[in-house]
Amino acid sequence: MTDARALSRRIASLLAEERNRLAEFLVALADFDRQRGWGTLGYASLFQYLERELRLTSSAAARRMTAAALVQRFPAVVEPLRDGRVCMSVVYELSKALTPENASEVLPRFYGLSKREAEALVAELRPVANPPRREVVSGLARTAPPARVSAPAESQAASPVPERTSPGVQRDADLFSAPARPRDEVVPLDADLRRYHLAVSKAFLAKLDAAKDALSHAIPDGDTEAVLTAALDLLLEKAADAAS
Repeated sequence: MTDARALSRRIASLLAEERNRLAEFLVALADFDRQRGWGTLGYASLFQYLERELRLTSSAAARRMTAAALVQRFPAVVEPLRDGRVCMSVVYELSKALTPENASEVLPRFYGLSKREAEALVAELRPVANPPRREVVSGLARTAPPARVSAPAESQAASPVPERTSPGVQRDADLFSAPARPRDEVVPLDADLRRYHLAVSKAFLAKLDAAKDALSHAIPDGDTEAVLTAALDLLLEKAADAAS
């Protein structure tokens, strides 16, 4: 236990050092950008310098460039970055919300937020004007399953084996037959409204249409959110009854 506690203190110390170094890096990068040092070194932009000179990936370069620009405009961001109240994943969202007029009030509202929470706060502070209320149904192409290498190619060519499957044994190809399911995506539009991107099966859409028909007396316009809300309310009620 003593060793674990000592190691924990060391980890906490390293984390604090990492945050401090990151803040110092961004301050230095902001000064470098202000002086157009990247131009002196023959680069067309700070982004190009970060990619080619510092060997950062495009996404890492973009995040640091955004953070450096934010530090230039709002030096008050440095200390929250230094002590961990604001993390790099939130900087991009913060850059969309801060203005000289609201910085002192808005910056503290981002302290301790995750990226998703920061996105929701930005949507509250800067709501999308007249967001479209529509449903979009589109087909998704299923990609071919990745090949599984089980033996050298020359070995397979030399001694081909007839394709047979014993009862209860799944062929290698079947292990990859189910394509990776796209992740749900939630995009905040304002303080209350969200756009929800969900990948569903044809069977789900058929059940949804059947539910809309069944509830047409109560929900004449067939609003999808209202239908799904009714279904979820029923499911939660059944779960509560089963738990009691």
